[in-house]
Amino acid sequence: MSVNTQTRAWLLAMRLPTLVIGAAPVVVAFVLASAKKHASLLVFGVTLVTTLCLQIATNLHNDAADFERGTDKQDQRLGPPRAASMGWLTPSQLHVGTLISLLIAALCGGWLVWYGGWIICAIGVVSAITAIAYTGGPWPLAYHGLGECVAFLFFGPVAVCGAYFLHTGWVSQEAWVAGFALGYYAAAILGLNNLRDVTSDAAAGKRTLAVRFGVSWQRRLIAMLLILPLLLIVALAVQTHRWEWALPTVLLIPTIRLIQKINQSSGAALNASFSECPRMMVRFSLLLTAGALL
Repeated sequence: MSVNTQTRAWLLAMRLPTLVIGAAPVVVAFVLASAKKHASLLVFGVTLVTTLCLQIATNLHNDAADFERGTDKQDQRLGPPRAASMGWLTPSQLHVGTLISLLIAALCGGWLVWYGGWIICAIGVVSAITAIAYTGGPWPLAYHGLGECVAFLFFGPVAVCGAYFLHTGWVSQEAWVAGFALGYYAAAILGLNNLRDVTSDAAAGKRTLAVRFGVSWQRRLIAMLLILPLLLIVALAVQTHRWEWALPTVLLIPTIRLIQKINQSSGAALNASFSECPRMMVRFSLLLTAGALL
């Protein structure tokens, strides 16, 4: 395999387009802290590297673990190709990549622990364990219907509030709202992935929420997760009497259209919606941070 092909294989396994899900909470926390005059560019940079390395570790391990469990059979895949199932990278290579990503995260996280204290240490340890336990170990979380919960927690409240705490030493009401809102988007993205793959997951014994409760139930869950961020931000605007917080509500019509598109699609046709969900999360984040700066 040529160097260029090997590089493309690693970039594919890292799932670079999904990294926006990990970056958005760190950026939002930084802007919210900046609005309070408590932000640090150094903390922002180290937190971003740590978060992205943990997410890359999860993605690499997921690629290898799903292949080893027989879940990712390329002839049955509806989503993007996976490096292990295509034979571009071996599971051993992916496990080494996972370890390297975790080591980089640990090095950066060590500085964050020194800076932020035991709370940051607890977050880092639990995040690293979850990165491996998501599809690995004797009881993989994603195989028992906990994928959406993990995405919500670690790309939502944990990421936003943890990053905000590093800047300020406390967690504001706005940070909690932003954390929950971004967590709902992350859970919706994972839920949409599970909706698309419901047939192959069921055949492989992967008991996601879509497999457990059915396609109709999963569609309703995704719709709720996409609407909840807008409701949260309206509640914040009403509670604080600061209507600039309500800027993300301009996404209501695009969100309804996205939900309709999801409800009218299935299988590989959901890939277009799967690409749209992270973009919706980015738009929400930009509008939310604009409101904070106003």
